[in-house]
Amino acid sequence: MRRAREPAGPDYYPELGEVVYDHLHDRTGHFMGTVGGQVYLRPLEGGCEWTTYHSEIEASLTGREMRSLKRGFDSRRMSGAA
Repeated sequence: MRRAREPAGPDYYPELGEVVYDHLHDRTGHFMGTVGGQVYLRPLEGGCEWTTYHSEIEASLTGREMRSLKRGFDSRRMSGAA
């Protein structure tokens, strides 16, 4: 379901691997690339990609937030929790 938000600004073009938020699907994922006008995103925890549009994505996490998330994921994986 689409969340209510301000009108979209200019289309956002992230770098490969950048973490972005997809307003259309209410999900966060890694930017994997663009094919035929469709943006491909992959879930942060891995899994199947999904598609959306440049107008529906925006930067999600700062580098600091991303490093913190990665440290937490790595520690859970090492303990066998992930």
